[in-house]
Amino acid sequence: MNATISFWRRRNVAPCMSTGGVEFSSVPTKEQKPMEVRSGDVGNPLLVAPEDVETPTTLDAAPAPAPGGTLSRAVVALVRCMVGPAALYIPKGFSDAGIGGSLVCIVVANVLFALGISRLVDCWRHARDEGLDTAHGIQGLARRFAGPRCDVLVRFCVAAMQCGDCVTYFIFVAENAGDLLGSRAPSLAILIAAMAVFEAPLSLTTKLQKLHFLNALGNALVAFALVVVAAYALKTLAREGPRADVTYGFAPLGSTLTFAGITVFAFEGTAPIVVPVCDATASKHRGRMTALTVATVASVAAAYACFGIVCYLAFGDEVNVIASQSLPSTPWPGGAVRGVYVVVVLLTFPLQLFPVTDMFDASGERPRAAAASRVGLVFFLAALAVAFEHKLDHVVSLLGALACAPLGLIVGPWMHLSIAASTRDRALDWLSIAAGSAIAVATTANAVATWRSASS
Repeated sequence: MNATISFWRRRNVAPCMSTGGVEFSSVPTKEQKPMEVRSGDVGNPLLVAPEDVETPTTLDAAPAPAPGGTLSRAVVALVRCMVGPAALYIPKGFSDAGIGGSLVCIVVANVLFALGISRLVDCWRHARDEGLDTAHGIQGLARRFAGPRCDVLVRFCVAAMQCGDCVTYFIFVAENAGDLLGSRAPSLAILIAAMAVFEAPLSLTTKLQKLHFLNALGNALVAFALVVVAAYALKTLAREGPRADVTYGFAPLGSTLTFAGITVFAFEGTAPIVVPVCDATASKHRGRMTALTVATVASVAAAYACFGIVCYLAFGDEVNVIASQSLPSTPWPGGAVRGVYVVVVLLTFPLQLFPVTDMFDASGERPRAAAASRVGLVFFLAALAVAFEHKLDHVVSLLGALACAPLGLIVGPWMHLSIAASTRDRALDWLSIAAGSAIAVATTANAVATWRSASS
């Protein structure tokens, strides 16, 4: 859920941007030809402008490697954008789909993501070889190589992904806060409403720099909580052995499709961050970026699989949709982990919503109208969370199908069709597009059918 996306409002003269004390300029060099862009472009999420510059607006899920950065820094940036609270949904997916079905989903998703990312990197490399400016990230490449339809798809996926993330955040905080409060807890609807009241003023922030410090704190807390959950599961497994209700094979197709959507959602931070990471890596390493990104995606997929298996074996079918809620309600470790995640989500919610709310400023609305739109969006998403408060796993699966699957599985191969040098490459691109589309359609249909059956 650490989607890293930026919306840039390009001026005639781009400002000098800095992060980590290293200066960057988005102005194309003499060797670079700028791509045609419009307002609201997705740009480099790894760069942050000085506060007195209005131009770039950035949601930064991980610090960027500096220009000329090493491969290790690129790996760190990729991993920190991919690993987040979404990992907590994986163990429940193993319970739904069985260990066999879950591993198949993870392997298939990893292969398709690896192909999609490799195609995206190829397009980036082709753009650089032609001397084009790649500062507008995946959206700029989509418009350059696949045209306006792909541009629209990217915009839709980004907006849906960010808004959907915020809906899951509302449910996430309400459920964890409810566990912390115990018998004194009000209903989930009241907790969601309270969070909306808390987040509404934060949504009015128009300069991301005021929120930027939350990134490092959020990353540290997420890492801490995941380690604690994994350690407790391993301790339980060593003491009690695997639960008797564990399904080692395959579950029904519907449950497997639900987990397929969750798996895609767990990788959702990959595609938007690839181009900025490539741009920030030293030229001598850029030929290795395809192998690096593919290996990183595969490593994170393996870590997700291990985390899911360990937690599922330890907690069995009783594992919660949010794995941290399977910990005991004692102050340690359950209370500490739940409290950490509540703090993380409360603090990072404005970052998730920022790319969407920033559109109101880019659209030319008057300040008061833009502010009202921002607050209204927060309460609208809260209302959706109340409506779906007991369907978090299906919400996540649907987000994976509608937003994350196209962005991670379809967009890269679609762009690559315009530069494919052989029939084999074009066939592989079409195969990836077909597979990604099939996953999106099947998972969406399954989520809708599951909701209908649950409501009837």
